[in-house]
Amino acid sequence: MAYNEVFTSLQNGVIDGEEINVTSAAMQKHYEVVKYFTEIGLYPFPAVYVMNGDYWNKLSAEDQELIAQVFAEGHEKAFDEFLPKTEALCKLTCEEGGVTLKFYKNCSEWY
Repeated sequence: MAYNEVFTSLQNGVIDGEEINVTSAAMQKHYEVVKYFTEIGLYPFPAVYVMNGDYWNKLSAEDQELIAQVFAEGHEKAFDEFLPKTEALCKLTCEEGGVTLKFYKNCSEWY
C-alpha cells in the first residue's frame, strides 16, 4: 500500500494497524484514526556519512579530524537531545489526540 493511502485506509477500516514511529504518527496525524500505539524500542535510524575517498585523502589530517568531530557532535546532539525532545512532544500530541500509549524499553520486554 502506498504510504499516502495509509491514513484513509486506517480511517475506513481497510487496514487495522500499522508499523510507524511516534514522531511520524504525530506529524501525519494518525492519532486521529488509531486508538492504540505500542512502542517496542526498535529504532531503525541509520546514520551514514559518505565522502569521496579521493577527496577525503586530499584533506589534511587536521581537516579529517575536524570533519569526524563535527559529525560525531551532530550525531550526539540528534540522538541525545533533538530526538528525545521531539518524541516526548509527539507522544503528548498522540495522548492528547486520544491514543492509548504503551512503551517498552526494548523488544525483550514484550515477549
